[in-house]
Amino acid sequence: MHLAQDKVTQLIYASISVLNLDRLQRKTAPIELSEGTILLGRQSKLDSLDLVTFFVDLEQRIKSEFNATISLTDEKAMFQKESPFETIRSLTAYICDREV
Repeated sequence: MHLAQDKVTQLIYASISVLNLDRLQRKTAPIELSEGTILLGRQSKLDSLDLVTFFVDLEQRIKSEFNATISLTDEKAMFQKESPFETIRSLTAYICDREV
């Protein structure tokens, strides 16, 4: 089963929105809700704790919405030629291309 791109993007935005609430409490700049937002790398605003929190929340949302279990940090993701975590757009494409 392939997941719907628009719905996956909405779930990513929802997970980032939750993360942004935590960042607001820590007086840290919010993460922009845009497909081009950089999630991983030198230009990312996410620290390692933010990334873990984001991935766990997103995996739970996918499970709830699609009744599909997905691990975003499995070997398939880690050994991609280009990181699927670079931007929201690339993460959406990676999730949608997976068989769940």
